[in-house]
Amino acid sequence: MLKFFMVIVFTSFSLLAGSLKAQHIVLRDLTFIEPVKIETMDVNGLVLDGGLQFLWSDILQGKIDNQQKTFDRLVKEIGLPLFRIQSRMARGSFEDLQPMANQLLRLSKGISGPTAYIANAASFHDFLAQGNREAAAVPLVKLLAMRMEQPNLERLDREIGLRFEGNICLDLLPIWFDETAAKKAWNNLELATELKPNDTQQASPYLLSLQLLGDHPANGLEGEAEKVTDWKPILVAQSALLNSNPRSALDSLENSSLNLDATQRAMALYYRGLAMRDLQMNSPSNATASWKLTLLQIPAQYQNQFPELSAAAIYQVLAGSREIPQEFESLQQELTGRYQKTWHGRRYQSSRK
Repeated sequence: MLKFFMVIVFTSFSLLAGSLKAQHIVLRDLTFIEPVKIETMDVNGLVLDGGLQFLWSDILQGKIDNQQKTFDRLVKEIGLPLFRIQSRMARGSFEDLQPMANQLLRLSKGISGPTAYIANAASFHDFLAQGNREAAAVPLVKLLAMRMEQPNLERLDREIGLRFEGNICLDLLPIWFDETAAKKAWNNLELATELKPNDTQQASPYLLSLQLLGDHPANGLEGEAEKVTDWKPILVAQSALLNSNPRSALDSLENSSLNLDATQRAMALYYRGLAMRDLQMNSPSNATASWKLTLLQIPAQYQNQFPELSAAAIYQVLAGSREIPQEFESLQQELTGRYQKTWHGRRYQSSRK
């Protein structure tokens, strides 16, 4: 059974509230704010009298009565790294964010809001840029939990490169290729001190799919999958394949194929292709070709939308061929070209060295 669902523990932490005055505040765009009362000052920035809010990354400098040293420290320790990682993510540069992200995560631990949200987004992007998909699931689960508790955080998504459809991140589907890394990600989520048990459906597909690889349950998925009924066919198929039962995987997918959205259809094609492969290991060549054609529907239909899954499908087709037919040479070129930075693209290129 799934041990728990997880949501960030939110606290109402504030360094100071309702007692500060700013002689002036200068924003990074050089806007000058004249004397104003500060309602709150915490890791998420300043809330001024009247409700106007600024992140620390918005603030360049200021003169604050009684708490100047605290103000200056927060501008330096939070504002500067926050500004830098926001700027990088805004222009699509997702590498080398981890040191600054980790600093912000330490400072904002247990405190909800934009700082933790942006820091987890940076950690998520950095893991993906390194090819560590399963590790990226850990900050992603936290992002999903925060989005559920504070929907207004979604306004930050465009500028920090996050793409969500409902409770699914389009840059990381809940499908895992590295079993060891998936187990580690699951363990890290279980041990995270800022998480607490809660029956949230926002992160359920990710948690359930990771738990399958973390614990390999032969039974018990049905009850948990009922909580995310739209993902039940996919999760049951994944569980069946892990337990060497490709027929059950196909049955689950075929009984619900009309009710799947685009993300689920792409994943269903992948699991269907793998299940057909496992069933047809000793079948005639024309039957063997059918599972390859099923997998190749993924790059044909979703090559731009889901590059990781497209690369996985191509890799499985090539891996299942004793000799590479001439018509498959273009698939090799796809893995070393268009999909070279995907998990399977990296693996394929490494195998050829």
